[in-house]
Amino acid sequence: MSRTRTSQQNPYTMKPLLITFALTCALSSFGQQSAPVTLWTNANTHGSAQALRLEEGKDHLRPEMFGQVSALAVAAGYTVTLFDGEDQEGRDTRELHGPCRIDDLKTLLRLHGNGNWDNAIGSLLVEVSAGGTLPRQPAELASEGSAIEQH
Repeated sequence: MSRTRTSQQNPYTMKPLLITFALTCALSSFGQQSAPVTLWTNANTHGSAQALRLEEGKDHLRPEMFGQVSALAVAAGYTVTLFDGEDQEGRDTRELHGPCRIDDLKTLLRLHGNGNWDNAIGSLLVEVSAGGTLPRQPAELASEGSAIEQH
């Protein structure tokens, strides 16, 4: 008596797994966009990090970040103004427009102090760029997609 193997149908198909993976990747990229400015204590985006969101506004450096920032990234649609003093004051200021990433603030020159912005940020201001547009949120993308399908 010979037995024939019948293939059992797998309840998990590849399509739902791919959709889940795509959504996970998309949501993680939206999460990254929710922080318009990210600061690091060491060059090349190493060390302690702090993500600043727009609602935090100004001068919310954690104590360990004060005067210790060596790298930063600014997301598209945002502007950050750096100050070498507390409370948005000081002798030097520098405005950066996103998207930009500076892996070593020793390359960003300033007139006073040691001549660069490495370990010199005392406070900052995060704003939506003038005339810029913020990255779109998942709800906006979904409504745009449904509007396209209806035409």
